[in-house]
Amino acid sequence: MVDLSTLGVRLISKQAVESGTLISCRVSLPKPVFGREYLNFEAKCMWSHRCEFAVEYESGYQFCRLSEEDAAIVLHLLIHSATKRMTEPRRQVVR
Repeated sequence: MVDLSTLGVRLISKQAVESGTLISCRVSLPKPVFGREYLNFEAKCMWSHRCEFAVEYESGYQFCRLSEEDAAIVLHLLIHSATKRMTEPRRQVVR
């Protein structure tokens, strides 16, 4: 797991994943959160491509099924463990 947000996750894997694929994941947490050692979710692959200069593939997933307890764990991880990253503002092209 590379990136995490309240809407989904970005994963890196050794195999390509086809867009639209549904996955069921159980991710080990770095330390227990609310007494839980794992984050469980189902997600849909929205995009996938080969990593530049690597043999792995990265893919982006949107959460499909995320229990309230797991959503609280995601929020806790984002608040207490996430590294802030600067992103470029999106530009909109209008015809």
